[in-house]
Amino acid sequence: MLDISQVGIESLEANPWNPNVVDPINQDKLVVSMELDGLQNPIVVREISTGAFEVLSGWHRTLAAKALGWPTI
Repeated sequence: MLDISQVGIESLEANPWNPNVVDPINQDKLVVSMELDGLQNPIVVREISTGAFEVLSGWHRTLAAKALGWPTI
């Protein structure tokens, strides 16, 4: 079952097997886009044994949210 909720952004961790890389110019564009339009697609996570959440989809959106100073996502 899927839940939609907000979590503290500091509790999110990158997954170690994510092959996706975004160059700095496009990451900056993502930050601007999220600043103007907010988060349009949810971040998909799973809880891991430490109690943190591993990001399965949306790591670059997570980094953009951190750059914007968002406390939760």
